[in-house]
Amino acid sequence: MFRELLSNKVVLAGILFCFLMVSGSLLYSWHVNRGIQEEDDRSHGISPYGFGPYPKVPPDFPEQDIWDDISTRSMSPNHELIARVQIKLWNQGIHALGAVFNSRYRLIYPIIDNVVYIKWADAVGADGKPYVQRWLTSPDVEDRYFDEILTGTLPPHVTVHEFPDGGIDPYEFLELPK
Repeated sequence: MFRELLSNKVVLAGILFCFLMVSGSLLYSWHVNRGIQEEDDRSHGISPYGFGPYPKVPPDFPEQDIWDDISTRSMSPNHELIARVQIKLWNQGIHALGAVFNSRYRLIYPIIDNVVYIKWADAVGADGKPYVQRWLTSPDVEDRYFDEILTGTLPPHVTVHEFPDGGIDPYEFLELPK
């Protein structure tokens, strides 16, 4: 019975057709996956500023297109360092809302909830307390504690750094040569 089935040309043609369809599908799948992998490798082309390959963007990172061609063409070295620091912090579980590069100190200040960076003025008020010259914090902290920031009397759960403290040296943090 089985021998008669295999001698039938229609059955053989059907088996050959199925074999070709499965083989073709596997080859096409391999081709597509290879193309996706090459595209992914290209999207991690190397930094034009000598910082090495771009780090992989975490799946929950808010800026998934940070290393696309449009973004990287318009990025300065400092902006690339900010992005790299943010990604490394994100991978460490510190979800910075953004970051600022301070060229005076050559440090990056990540914007993190419940962290305030303060620069005190040289002048003091009538009450004898120094004025805050400038500050950097998340919008949420600024909205909730605006008056406290100005007077320097923030609640204990808010971490306060006086400039330049609290900044991150990007070269040291990312283990890059200066």
